[in-house]
Amino acid sequence: MASVEPLAHYQPIGGMSDAEHHVFLARGAEFVAPPVDTHEADRIEWIPSTRSRR
Repeated sequence: MASVEPLAHYQPIGGMSDAEHHVFLARGAEFVAPPVDTHEADRIEWIPSTRSRR
């Protein structure tokens, strides 16, 4: 069964902007296409759970 769990949320420039960022962990997700955002995102990517942690 697929699930999405919230991991964290933070304000990268607290006091200057109200731009809260949210980080999620998706289990059982199915890749259907590369992530796309033409407005706000600097970087969006799928990170497989098999990728080693740094």
